[in-house]
Amino acid sequence: GSGKTTMVNMIIRLLDVTAGQIVLDGQDITNLRGKELRNIYKKMQMVFQSPSDSFDPRRILGDGIGESLRNAGMSRRETRAEVERLLEQCGQCQRAAIARALAIQPKLLICDEATSALDVTVQKEIIDLLNQLRLVQGKHLSILFICHDLSLVQQFCDRVLVMYQGE
Repeated sequence: GSGKTTMVNMIIRLLDVTAGQIVLDGQDITNLRGKELRNIYKKMQMVFQSPSDSFDPRRILGDGIGESLRNAGMSRRETRAEVERLLEQCGQCQRAAIARALAIQPKLLICDEATSALDVTVQKEIIDLLNQLRLVQGKHLSILFICHDLSLVQQFCDRVLVMYQGE
């Protein structure tokens, strides 16, 4: 109820901003549309709270992960190899959602309550995976981690912002 998901939906441009601006990597993306906005999605990707909702149930999981790679111009053979590598690294549905988001090597990975619906063991595995990604990709990847669990936030995040009543 504080506005975290609404804010994220504005950042990724699922909702329009009513005031202010959104700047990603030095570029104002507040009013981008069409092809310009699609190009921005190469720099930022999102992992939703319910990953199963973000995959098309009529397609195999690898297709969902490889879609962003094909949209970015990668060949079918290269896409298949990268999808296999990412699935080996990630597994499970939430991990598959993370793999799909990471496939095009974004600069910003937004995780909106990505661990809240998971049991403690799987939650730890996801945090370990995200920590591993931070170590491997270093300054090439920023993670916006939205979470209600302050103890989890404290152990994972470098900087913490608390939203209260939309601010």
